[in-house]
Amino acid sequence: MSQSVFKDAPAPCGVKASDIGAYFYKICDDTVRPRQFLGADNADGIEAILSEREGHSVHEIIDGDEPLRPIIDFDLSQEVLDTIEPKLTRKEIGNLLYRAFIETCHEIFPEWNDKTLTIASSSDAKKMSLHISTTGMRLPNIAKVSVFTELFCEKLPVGLQKKGIIDNIANVGPSKSFSLRMLGSPKIDKETGSHKRVKKVMYPKDGFIFDFMIRPPNNESEVVDSPLLKVPETEVKRSNDTVPKVSTNGEATQADFDFVESLLEENYIEGYTLSFPSENIPDLFPLTRNSPSQCPLCDRGHTSDNAYIIRKNKSFRFYCHRANHERKPGTRNSSKKLTINETALDREKKLPSPVKLEQSRISNPKDRFVWWDLIRMCTTGKKFSRTEVYEAIQSTVAYIQKKIPIWILKHKDSENGLYFDMGAELKLAKFEIKIIEYGGESVKLKTLIDQAVIKGLIIYEDYDFLPYPISVSQPDSDFFNLFLGFLAKLATKKPEKKPRTILVLKSTLQQCGKNIITDFIGDKVLGEHLHYAGSDLEKMLGRFNSIIQAQKLIVMNETGMSSGEWHRFNGHLKSLITEGKVSIECKDLETKRLKDFAGYMVTSNQDAPLKIDIGDSRIVCFDVSARCRGNMAYFNRLGEILDHPDAPGVVMKYLLTCDLSNWNPQEIPATKMKSDIMRDQLPNPIDL
Repeated sequence: MSQSVFKDAPAPCGVKASDIGAYFYKICDDTVRPRQFLGADNADGIEAILSEREGHSVHEIIDGDEPLRPIIDFDLSQEVLDTIEPKLTRKEIGNLLYRAFIETCHEIFPEWNDKTLTIASSSDAKKMSLHISTTGMRLPNIAKVSVFTELFCEKLPVGLQKKGIIDNIANVGPSKSFSLRMLGSPKIDKETGSHKRVKKVMYPKDGFIFDFMIRPPNNESEVVDSPLLKVPETEVKRSNDTVPKVSTNGEATQADFDFVESLLEENYIEGYTLSFPSENIPDLFPLTRNSPSQCPLCDRGHTSDNAYIIRKNKSFRFYCHRANHERKPGTRNSSKKLTINETALDREKKLPSPVKLEQSRISNPKDRFVWWDLIRMCTTGKKFSRTEVYEAIQSTVAYIQKKIPIWILKHKDSENGLYFDMGAELKLAKFEIKIIEYGGESVKLKTLIDQAVIKGLIIYEDYDFLPYPISVSQPDSDFFNLFLGFLAKLATKKPEKKPRTILVLKSTLQQCGKNIITDFIGDKVLGEHLHYAGSDLEKMLGRFNSIIQAQKLIVMNETGMSSGEWHRFNGHLKSLITEGKVSIECKDLETKRLKDFAGYMVTSNQDAPLKIDIGDSRIVCFDVSARCRGNMAYFNRLGEILDHPDAPGVVMKYLLTCDLSNWNPQEIPATKMKSDIMRDQLPNPIDL
């Protein structure tokens, strides 16, 4: 608000031009509506204003974001007071208010002087009305006063915290304005036009008018700030912003803001600037008057009164501060429900087309988001943006346009990983998902999927975009990474520690290719002199064991419990897995104690390749996939690749570049195979 608005307003009688400063007042007199004017910035001038307009209601206007005094505006009708439990007298309520104000002042400013407390009253038999403030300090801006008021309210009994009792006049936010009735001014009865409840001094008895103003002229009291008065980012001043930035509190997003703006436009509500909600009241959207317009509640034009919008569940209602103040006792604040006369699908068709991902998430084998995750988005009741929903659809659904259309869905098997399912129809229950851009309104999931097809997001010509065949599970990459880490540990130039685990690769069926990779790593990458593979446990775990000397990888092929050898060798194998030294004995030679860096693997078709104790932390069990069993074309192609002269060097280079800093081979997954082996090896229960 600038002085130019009022430069033609007449100065009050008895006031010199030099006394008039940039201080604005509002007067409610016998004219049609309140008038604003420039006033004096000294005590005599203000007294002259009040004297000249005696019997009329004069208000101090607070505009801009300069320091001001904290203020508590308390209004409690006798009718409401009688309903508060436990029962309180007016004197008891006053003492509670004064004590809470004093405690709050000391919390944010320990040096605050209690004697600077000011109390003004305009109470009568029907209403208890108090203004509580202080001359002993100022707060940096309106938003800080808002937080001060909230700290104050927390110290009151629950009955006095009800909405409408304490008017947080600073809650209009920074860069906005409000007014407060000045000392000696009466309240105007809106219905009769009569004057009542004059604002009078309570404390200090000898106080003068400046003591009871919020931002008096030439005030030099200390400006105080405190960490307790931290203002949420959403309340930071946006005086030059026509559209505020996205809220950071997670409650109201830019999509929410845009939707509320569309509601205002659809319902022909004009003359306001919309702001984001505060962190403390995340469902209240403030509206600041920026131009005169007709109020849909008061049915008359407003020039300065602000308003707000309340969001509750999926509905939005418009409220006017003027209408709230003028409501009759015992009645609710009047409001207007804001609606848009179109369906969610109508709005969806008008919105920009969703972005099609460059690489569809459904074709990314590392993307673990599946159809069930999309269903859960519907059933949780949470709200999601259009972008989130359409990305989720692209991750889980595909549509192939053939003579008979085909739908493909991505699923996850707890044991075998990801896989795809297909069908000619997409049969869905009436799943709905809440979209933020629609104000949280629910939209049928099938409708959104159909839109994704129409807009080309999930339509494909053929199956070739899929990373692996339909109805075949994807190998679990977590297990394969553990396998690679084990091999990389063996390939490191200076191994300081052994892997301390043994890998067991088991396939129920033969010819699944277990040994193809282990032989390639052992013979061609590490070298034949560092690799030993065999099935004779006596040579590896028996007394004469020179065969394991200076080896890097030892593979025990086709071992099984049936021979009973594991009962004899089990303890010795455990020590070989973990200990850094091994005793090597050759016939007719003295036993030697040598450093040992070997890693051990077991490959088998047996159900129980070795004995596993309950609580074991050394054995890693993997089921070998049988999906390529008998696929000779696949194995011939794999053999050609592994026989290429450059293949060993490429693999060794890769293993040497693996970052093992955060790799822990003893973080052993609880695979089904390991659990089954331990269960099957438990002794039979004894029938007593």
